[in-house]
Amino acid sequence: LKEGSYTEALREAESAKNLDPASATAWKAVGDALEASGRPAEAREAYQSALHAQGLDPVFQEELIGELQKKLNP
Repeated sequence: LKEGSYTEALREAESAKNLDPASATAWKAVGDALEASGRPAEAREAYQSALHAQGLDPVFQEELIGELQKKLNP
C-alpha cells in the first residue's frame, strides 16, 4: 500500500484472508487495500469482518480493535 500498488496489496491481502479466514489482521489488510483503492463500502464490510473474526482476541489485540472501530466510526 505504501508504494501505491493497491491491486497487488489487495491480491496479497485476499490471499492471506483465504489462507486464514479467522484472521482479523488479514481482514483488516483487505479493508485497508479496498479503502486505498477507493472502495469504501467494501472496506467497511472487511473491517466489520475483522471485528467479528473468530481469531480476534480482545485482550491481545486491543490496539487492532481500537483501530478498526476508528475506521468504522470516523
